[in-house]
Parts: sequence; structure tokens; C-alpha cells
Amino acid sequence: MLLARAYLRLGRVEDGLAAYNGAIDLSNGNEAIVDERQRVLQMLQDRAAAPAIDPEARARIEAMSADEQAAMIEGMVEGLAVRLEQDPNDLEGGMRLIRARVVMGDSDQARLDLASALEVFPPETEAGVQLQSLANELLPPISESSEN
Repeated sequence: MLLARAYLRLGRVEDGLAAYNGAIDLSNGNEAIVDERQRVLQMLQDRAAAPAIDPEARARIEAMSADEQAAMIEGMVEGLAVRLEQDPNDLEGGMRLIRARVVMGDSDQARLDLASALEVFPPETEAGVQLQSLANELLPPISESSEN
């Protein structure tokens, strides 16, 4: 998993995914590794669907240190959270926020964001079902995390 993460940080996505596959094989399908690989794939799909960054902005981002990039990403995620507080009826935005929190390793905040979204989109609605499906895909059941 460390090798896969290192490849991803270097921008070597194919090598990173191959390393995840190797880790999954070596671990006999360890669920944590499979889940992390799925989160990475989702993040890559989200990134592919995002609007293109102009070359000048890309150059500025690439010139940043890892800490500066992390701070920028956190700022973007917090900006999305603030925007959703002002307009909570954005289902796609809510789902992006939950995914971002999970990818950043903040499952507790992702659960709080999910709870907020479910207040706007109750579980019995189509949007609520989508949120629950996302939560089932990304977040381990609370009973598991409370036992550990």
C-alpha cells in the first residue's frame, strides 16, 4: 500500500493501481486495501470529470510544496462545505464533500456531512437512497468503528 501511495504522489497512476493490485493479491483480498483502491479510483474518476485547470494554474499548483497543496485542497473542501451550508439542496456537491472527506481520511466529518445531507434529502427519497448508497460504499458501519 505504501508503494501504491508513493506512486500516486509521483503522478504514476498506472503503477500505483498495479501496486494496489499486488497488495490485494499478497493479502488475499484484504478488505482495507480493496476499499482504499476503490476510494482512489473514485477520486480519479471525480478528477477526470472535473473542469480542466488552465496551464498557468496547473504550473502554480505543481510549484507548491506538498504541505501547500494539502492546505489548498483543505481550503477547497472547506469552501465546498460553506457553500453547502448556504445552499444545502446541492446533492452532487454534498456527495463530492463526503467523498473528499473520506479520501482525506476524515470519516467522522464525512458522517456528519452525510447526516446533514440526509436532513435535506431524507433516506426514503431517491436522493436519500443515493446518499445511503455512497455511505455504504465509502464508510464502514458505525458498529465496526465503535468496537475498535
